[in-house]
Amino acid sequence: MRLESIHIYGFGKWIDQHFSFQQDGHIEIAGDNESGKTTLQQFILFMLFGLKSKQVERFTPKQGSTVGGRLTISGLTDHTVTIERVHGKHKNQAIIYGETGAQMDDEWLQTALQGIDRKEFQSIYSFDAHDLKQIQDLDNESLHEVLLAVGMTGTDRIYHTEKTVEKKLADLFKPYGKKPEINQLFQELADLKKQLTEAKEKESQYQRRLAEIEQVEEHLFQWEQEKNSTQKRQEQVEKRLTHYALIQEYYFTTAQLKRQNQNIPFPVEGLKRLNEWKDSILPLKSEEQVLRNNLAEIEQRITSLDLLPDEKLETIELGLKLHKEIDQIETDSQQIRKRITAIEEEIITKLQNMQINVTIDQLREAELPFYLEEAWADLASQREKLILEKQYAENDRSSTTKITQELMEEKEQLQQSLLEREQVKQYKDELAQVNQAEQQTQQQAQFHKWIQTYQKQLKISSFVMLIGFLIGAGLFFVTDLVWSIVTVVLAIGQNIAIRLYGQAFKQWLQPDQKQLKTMNQTEIMKRERIIQQQSELQHSLAEIEKDMQKYQNERLKQEERLSFLKERMSQIEQKITDQQKQYPFLANVELTYWPRLYQQVITQIEKLLEIKQLETEVNNLEEDKREQQQTFDELALAMNDLESTIQKEQAKRNEHTQLQARSTEVQTQLAAIVEKQKPYQQEVNQLLQKAEVETEEAFIEKGEQKEELQALQQKHNQLYDSLAVIFSEEEIKQIADGDFDDEKTLQIILDECKQAINETTEKTKEKQSLLSDQKASVAMLEANEDVSILKHQLALKQEELQEVAKQWSIYQVALTNLMEAKSMYSHKYMPQVFGQASHYFNKLTLGRYQHIYIEDNEKIIVEDRDGFVFHVIELSQATKDQLYIAIRFALSHVIANRLALPFLIDDGFVHFDSNRKEKILEIVEELSKDHQVLYFTANPTAKASIIL
Repeated sequence: MRLESIHIYGFGKWIDQHFSFQQDGHIEIAGDNESGKTTLQQFILFMLFGLKSKQVERFTPKQGSTVGGRLTISGLTDHTVTIERVHGKHKNQAIIYGETGAQMDDEWLQTALQGIDRKEFQSIYSFDAHDLKQIQDLDNESLHEVLLAVGMTGTDRIYHTEKTVEKKLADLFKPYGKKPEINQLFQELADLKKQLTEAKEKESQYQRRLAEIEQVEEHLFQWEQEKNSTQKRQEQVEKRLTHYALIQEYYFTTAQLKRQNQNIPFPVEGLKRLNEWKDSILPLKSEEQVLRNNLAEIEQRITSLDLLPDEKLETIELGLKLHKEIDQIETDSQQIRKRITAIEEEIITKLQNMQINVTIDQLREAELPFYLEEAWADLASQREKLILEKQYAENDRSSTTKITQELMEEKEQLQQSLLEREQVKQYKDELAQVNQAEQQTQQQAQFHKWIQTYQKQLKISSFVMLIGFLIGAGLFFVTDLVWSIVTVVLAIGQNIAIRLYGQAFKQWLQPDQKQLKTMNQTEIMKRERIIQQQSELQHSLAEIEKDMQKYQNERLKQEERLSFLKERMSQIEQKITDQQKQYPFLANVELTYWPRLYQQVITQIEKLLEIKQLETEVNNLEEDKREQQQTFDELALAMNDLESTIQKEQAKRNEHTQLQARSTEVQTQLAAIVEKQKPYQQEVNQLLQKAEVETEEAFIEKGEQKEELQALQQKHNQLYDSLAVIFSEEEIKQIADGDFDDEKTLQIILDECKQAINETTEKTKEKQSLLSDQKASVAMLEANEDVSILKHQLALKQEELQEVAKQWSIYQVALTNLMEAKSMYSHKYMPQVFGQASHYFNKLTLGRYQHIYIEDNEKIIVEDRDGFVFHVIELSQATKDQLYIAIRFALSHVIANRLALPFLIDDGFVHFDSNRKEKILEIVEELSKDHQVLYFTANPTAKASIIL
């Protein structure tokens, strides 16, 4: 499959763009960062597989163009198809157009792609620098597993799945762990068993009973062992008695075989081979005699033929040939004239059917250059696209107009709901007065509270002043006058300070006594609600104004776009008018059918050229006819008997040739028959030499001796096989040596074994009766409540352990199946992948590393040019990258054989040196021989096909 061209209506930064991919080899698409390379890749994936609506949003052009385009593909079917996908049209499904005008749906496209979805396409046919970064983030120990996983799926999903399952197993159980769930359950079971044992140890009687039971069970076990041993001996004896005749016959046969000569020199199946060789020689002798008789008869018939001289026959043949050529030229000339007439009639009929008012003479003078068809097709495509874009633009304008009208209606409704500003202001003032009244009430309450506090402070100050006067008076009489005055002044000062403080704060704290309006709580809530609603209405109106401005700007852009499209449409219509003036027959034909009309007109012009060629052929044939007739007249031959004379002479010559060939064939067959007899005679002589005899009679006699020895050996082997089914190798050897009891002795041993078994059975029954009584006593002791509870807990814990163990088994089976799947895949596909990868790796490393192998189906190793082997751990990071790329390309090459879809390779080689990057581009070029390769890079080379 090849991508022929791309036409983008709108996708990300690309609007009304066309790309052609007609180049041979890989197609290099170069551009700087943010130049649109990734967007172009995403457009290709969008056209093939589509996108979800949310994902399409990030590729919607900022200029408001339609998201979608066309993708022309060849190789998907027998003819070229065009995929068109437009977001919001046909339920976001693709429409596929064939060359004949047929339309297919998205389901047909998925069938043609053999069910490959977007994810599988990206894992097989896509490669970028992210893959290298992902492989560099892993440690060396995990790198082997990831490379093998890449070989299986093209990604590291197998590796991560395997690690997830292993982690689940480790979380459930570890052989020497304590934290895993199963390990904890094991520990809990051990603790419960220990508790149960301790509970049982408290019952001494229970332990004694257990000991007695154990002793009895030990005796029963010993007797059972003795009984089993005796039964086995009985079975051996019965077996020997049953097959005593076979044992005896094997002993006699072995003794007889020992007396025979084991080394008789004789070839394998010598008698049979001797008879076969003799039977093969007799028909050859008979066939030799028949061939000699046939050869004599053929030579006699050859001498009886009378042939004409070669020169006479050549003259007659030349005359006949010239006569036939003259007749053929006349016939060809008439057929060509009929063909010319038919073509002219066909052209006239075709021109009349096309209804374009063109005659044959006008058609001969018409000049239709080769590029005209493409120009007409491009003209039709441009007009169709402009009509579609104009329709989309008009729809967008209608939608914008409708939204603007709705916004205006909503604005009018909101404006009708608005109150007068004075009314709203009055409500706000009333609420402010209510708030001031509340604050005035609070201030009045605080003022009264302060007055009460102040009165208390004033009383305390007066009391202090009185105490000061008394102390001052006392000091006046006790000490000097100074201290008395100081005390009185301080007492009076603090009282004056308190009074000044009271007057100042009284003026400051006393609230205003003006009359304020008051309302109840219902009226307050009503006015607050009205003010809130008016505020929300004002905000909504502001938002509507912004939206109206936004859609007004959008409408201006749409009007500008429509004006541009109309101007483009006018230009297209002018081009159409120019073409109709230049080619008047286009006036009555719809533009869509111009390319098809071009093909039909070109076809008629080609037929006129064919007529011209046919007329030239007629003239050449007439000239040839005159030359051939002149040559025939010079031969002076009669026309009547030429053909019969040649036929008779040719019959004689054919018979002569056939006889010569038959003679040669018979001589060859005779020589072959003689030669065939030699190997048979040589084989007979070799048989006699191998048997060390000189005559066939002695050979036959020795062969009969050999057959007798083989029959005895065969009987011995059959008897051995029969005994091997019953007895061991050692027992069979003893039988061959005669070391076995006779039949009477075996019968005595059998009777003794039966008697011993009966005695042991009786003793066992007595002990089992005693054991039953003791177990009944133990069962009564086990009815203790502690023991029962512990047993119940133990059973519950065991059940829980079984459930967790079942879950662990499921993960274990999953891991095993995963490993088996990896192994099966490795044996089937990995040799192909690693064979191709070795070729790529050799190129990437400039011939340093020759081969890639898998050691024990687990470890990847590489071999250098000197034969030294390296594990992946021992390679440098750059070499690991090259190894990963080699395996990745080889995998894509092998898997992609089922469907040759294009490769999309992003620039993942920016860190490579110039030599290795050159080699990688050679590999990309090699891939492009079988698959189309689109190579996106920010570092263009001289082979860059498209510069973004």
